[in-house]
Amino acid sequence: MPVRGPGNWPAVYEVCGLRMVSNHPLPWLSPVRGRGPVDVMVHCGRLPDDLALTAVFESAPWWESCQHGPDGQPLLCAWWQPEHNRFILRWNDGAVFVVRADGSHLWVSWPPGYEADQVLACYFPGNILSFLLRLRGAFCLHASAVVSNGRALIFAGPPGAGKSTLAAALVHRGTALLADDLVALRPAGGALLAWPGIPQLNLWPAAARQLLGPAARLPRLFPQEDKRCLRAGRRVQFARQPAPVGAVYLLEASPATDRPEFEAVTGSAAAALLLGHGFGIQPPGAAPRELAMVAELARGPVRRLRRPQRLETLEELARAVEADAAGLFAAAPASAELEVSLAGAG
Repeated sequence: MPVRGPGNWPAVYEVCGLRMVSNHPLPWLSPVRGRGPVDVMVHCGRLPDDLALTAVFESAPWWESCQHGPDGQPLLCAWWQPEHNRFILRWNDGAVFVVRADGSHLWVSWPPGYEADQVLACYFPGNILSFLLRLRGAFCLHASAVVSNGRALIFAGPPGAGKSTLAAALVHRGTALLADDLVALRPAGGALLAWPGIPQLNLWPAAARQLLGPAARLPRLFPQEDKRCLRAGRRVQFARQPAPVGAVYLLEASPATDRPEFEAVTGSAAAALLLGHGFGIQPPGAAPRELAMVAELARGPVRRLRRPQRLETLEELARAVEADAAGLFAAAPASAELEVSLAGAG
């Protein structure tokens, strides 16, 4: 259910179809006009008054990350308190997020020496945002997406497969960016829709130079990381409306491949691969609805795309994807039918 934020909170933001307010600025999100009902309230610098963290951390976690830090401890642990209708997520650096089970409220605290901007920028756009979305009925893919001819083209794959790089190459050719790193999917109006995410692309310096020229200077995504941030603006058109899913491309970067190679993936094989690219923590009870969305996604075009590893082939790769998508969309519904589907997203 929507909630109404205090009138003195600085801004209303929108991401992946969620409207949220925060007592601390969230500059990487898209601000929207209006002070009406919102979906999520973000409380920075405080936790619920009745939360006894010591007792929580002494109990067994409901969920643990399979990744571990240098100390051998999981990078992220989560506790589920059904009696309080909330989840507690703690990173191994001491950052804590508390999420109400209906996804309507989020509390954030951090250890001494940290700042709100640092903690929010590091953790919110990934696991926290995906958890909020999945609590509220979405399924999230670790993927990037653009909008081509009114349809979402989604690029999934393992780290280093080139998801953001391919999306950036298509954006450089005039396609609109829909999302990078996290793609939120929800059924609406008879279609499975992909929703606008955070309006930026995250690129390694070599990819940025290949696309933007040797003089490209982009800010770091994080001070300690070499990945760079390309915000939506003059060079990056951003799609601000959801789009029906047109196709999913499962990327594989191969040094032995000279030209892009496309292969259809169908049925249970497609569903299994798509499930493997899910983003974040699955909430209790979410499996049936998420499996239904993955099954629907698997019925549409799912394509394995083996791509050359060399960045010099990006232009050829982008043209090949455009041509492949055009062929897939040749028998797509007329634009009037798509408008009917999108009308149900409101």
